[in-house]
Amino acid sequence: MTLQGRFADRHVYAGYAIRRAEVGWDGVLAACSALGPDLSSMFLENLEPREKRAFLGLAHKVVHADGVLEEREAQILATLSETIEEPALEGTVEELATEFQSRRSKVFALLELMGIGYVDGDYHVAEVESVAEIARALGFSDDELPGLESWVVRQLALLEEATGFWTAEDA
Repeated sequence: MTLQGRFADRHVYAGYAIRRAEVGWDGVLAACSALGPDLSSMFLENLEPREKRAFLGLAHKVVHADGVLEEREAQILATLSETIEEPALEGTVEELATEFQSRRSKVFALLELMGIGYVDGDYHVAEVESVAEIARALGFSDDELPGLESWVVRQLALLEEATGFWTAEDA
């Protein structure tokens, strides 16, 4: 199956299906809401300055892929822009992908972009396809993406669990 075919129906992923059944989608969304716009900055500090600017350019492409900029997506972009303190690089996906110099930075960027896709609760098929295009440009194989996305979904489930720690009422 091609990369695009794999991402055309996101419900096919083993990791996604398991997490949705075990954790519940509402819980994942609650975790995203509780964390606010800082959700997608786990690995950002590990990127070089030019990689951060390229990442911001790619993030813009992902959130605009479905033609709708939701409030949470706008918040994420604003937070990322403040954090990076430099303007996004512009260019094609292929041009921006060349800014990432190591496998490590490519993985960090892709994990962050996948997390951004989930931030509004609708990882729209156009956003999934945008991330898949970016993944191809970064040199990822068809077989790598389901594992990476599974990791992102598990992280969101763990964040949901963590929100219970700080929102639990004193017994």
